[in-house]
Amino acid sequence: MKRLLSLLVVLGLSGCISTPKTSSTLELYFSQEQLTLTSQQTQQLSQYFQSNSSRTVTADIAPASIENKFQALLRGKQRLSAVKQIANSHQVILLQNYNPTLQMDTLVLGSQ
Repeated sequence: MKRLLSLLVVLGLSGCISTPKTSSTLELYFSQEQLTLTSQQTQQLSQYFQSNSSRTVTADIAPASIENKFQALLRGKQRLSAVKQIANSHQVILLQNYNPTLQMDTLVLGSQ
């Protein structure tokens, strides 16, 4: 009986101590003509990279809302470049994905 009770207590404590990994995301929205990050976006990114324990983050970038598809892709790459600089300063590996299904002018960072 004592063994069973102590086993239940140990299992209960180990279940409370181990926490499941949660996915965290950060979404940034850009104005149509915006190429660089605002100070608020820079601050949000720094806080995200500091609070995130993962050293690898996925960045999904949507095209810019421009009629010319090439210019839309180029603008998205310029925005991503600014994010990559901040990620590098926090020693985070940024896996970049171009995602045309996202809402225009959006960047979504995620980690598992």
